[in-house]
Amino acid sequence: MIDIVLATAPSSKKKEFGLLSSAGEDRPPLNLLNIGAVLLEKGYSVSVIDGVIKNGGMREVVEAIASINPRFIGLTAMTAHIYECAHMADELRKKLPDVSIIIGGIHVSTLPIETM
Repeated sequence: MIDIVLATAPSSKKKEFGLLSSAGEDRPPLNLLNIGAVLLEKGYSVSVIDGVIKNGGMREVVEAIASINPRFIGLTAMTAHIYECAHMADELRKKLPDVSIIIGGIHVSTLPIETM
């Protein structure tokens, strides 16, 4: 069993880059990879799922996380993705009711009270 899954919600270049979406590129979630590296050093088993590159959208990401059945799930969200992240947390809660879900990222750090 994996201890922790770190994931991003599905998104699109249009959502991330707007009118400049044709100039945008897929990039790895370096924030989650950095956190994952620290957790690995501390002895935890970690899996990172980049929802942005999953073609099946929300269902595929939720199923991928549920199939791992982790002890903890860490989600990250920029402001542009906060609603998708919240929806993903709701879907994960239905599939994995006993797993702790933690949401972080720039949106939560900038607007903690409003996010809650």
